[in-house]
Amino acid sequence: MTTPSPAFYSPWIPSPHYWLIYQCADNALSERLKADFAAKGMKPLYDSSLMFGMAIKHPWVSAFNDVGEVIKKHGAASVIKVALIPAQPQPLKEEATMLMRSYIEMEQASKHIWLMHALLDHRLICFMQRVIDKRGKVAGFEAFARIEEEGGSMRDGGAIMLASRMLNLEFQLDRMLHKEAVRTFVGSDSDGYLFINFVTGSISRPEHYLEGLSQAVESFGLMPRHIVLDISIQPPLAGLKQLKTLVDYCRTRGFSLAVDDVMTAEELKHVIAEIKPDFVKLDGRLSRNITEARVASNVSAMVELAHTSGATVVAEGVETEAQHQRLSDMGVGMFQGYLLGVPERVKFDSNANKMLKINS
Repeated sequence: MTTPSPAFYSPWIPSPHYWLIYQCADNALSERLKADFAAKGMKPLYDSSLMFGMAIKHPWVSAFNDVGEVIKKHGAASVIKVALIPAQPQPLKEEATMLMRSYIEMEQASKHIWLMHALLDHRLICFMQRVIDKRGKVAGFEAFARIEEEGGSMRDGGAIMLASRMLNLEFQLDRMLHKEAVRTFVGSDSDGYLFINFVTGSISRPEHYLEGLSQAVESFGLMPRHIVLDISIQPPLAGLKQLKTLVDYCRTRGFSLAVDDVMTAEELKHVIAEIKPDFVKLDGRLSRNITEARVASNVSAMVELAHTSGATVVAEGVETEAQHQRLSDMGVGMFQGYLLGVPERVKFDSNANKMLKINS
């Protein structure tokens, strides 16, 4: 397995200088590319007619796209490999070879490099959305990731997570968000539970993955049981055995757990006995269609399963009073949605050293 370039995979290791190196496995194609590569500033490397490269400066995307014009002109995108290496002197051939990736994969990732720049510029922020109990009281908040663009517009969580997957930053970003969510929650003087999403994929060392969250909770003096980790049961879901290991570790740290994005009673039945969650979060699509008999029957079965297990049911996506009332009558204990409060942005007031809510 190749070792990924830190410049490409980690936003926390920026570099002012890179080497952009291309490899072509076909001699005839390499000869056709040679003149056009030279016009873009690329030169043959390592006494090889198959490897070309040049030193570039940050940001690297413009140079990559410029050379890409040559590659596409010759119809070579599917056979070219690329290495992006943070270095000023020319890297060794062995290093360049080890870090090669397909041009097509690299091009796709380059379209999402805005996330790396945003993280380096500290433009990752948390929005908070209220979770309301049956009495209409605020029971807690769920944290959502947002990226603030230079013009003031926002990129939502879906765009952020897609970019993190394309850049292979998903787990690093998740860990950063855990700490940011706790910091925001504490700074806003919020009470109740803090619901935090996290990636359940291939986490082999939960003690390392949740280390930052544990430290943040401890340093801010929060009660660990007020931190609720939302485990999505939609694909890609970790294997149940692996997921159980992660859940068991969370329990040793004192965190509460919620199964998230639940769509059917069958899905819930499959995991609830193993996870034994404190909360079951119904997918927002169920709330929006709760007046349909089939959906209502499905939700009733899930509420019964949750209550039998001792879990509180949280309905997401509640947008009308009719939905709210129907779900309440069915035994749902907490509610979340635009009817009850939109996600709000919070920011530090440097004078008061607190967080102030502003319009989302």
